[in-house]
Amino acid sequence: MDNQEKHPFLTDAFYAWDYETISVLNELISQKLHTTNDHYGSGEFLFLSVKDCPETREIVSRVISDIDQYQKAIEGMYWEPEKGSIGMLGLYEMHSKYFGARQTIMWHEESKSFMSCAAFYSDDDSEEEYDIESLL
Repeated sequence: MDNQEKHPFLTDAFYAWDYETISVLNELISQKLHTTNDHYGSGEFLFLSVKDCPETREIVSRVISDIDQYQKAIEGMYWEPEKGSIGMLGLYEMHSKYFGARQTIMWHEESKSFMSCAAFYSDDDSEEEYDIESLL
């Protein structure tokens, strides 16, 4: 993992612990700071946008040190959130590329929370039939 490109706007905590990003996303959901949260029926991430406000910036700063630089870096690459929102799809993609398929972020509808792909399928007998590598 150390040989992969590191983005200057992502924190050391982002790179040190794969769950930190999941924790941040779950906190944004629990604090009702999201404006859009959509995913496929299988739990795969589609998009998430959050309110651009001081509370959001404080929470997100655990994994993104410079939100403005992050937004410039992903501009035009993904679905654009409404004005006054921050798109989290870029963060999801960077997390997936850095940590790999087993740690890909999934939405668990029952618990209304994000979790890693490995945790998502830990109780599911269908994991063997699901091509986790195809998520990337």
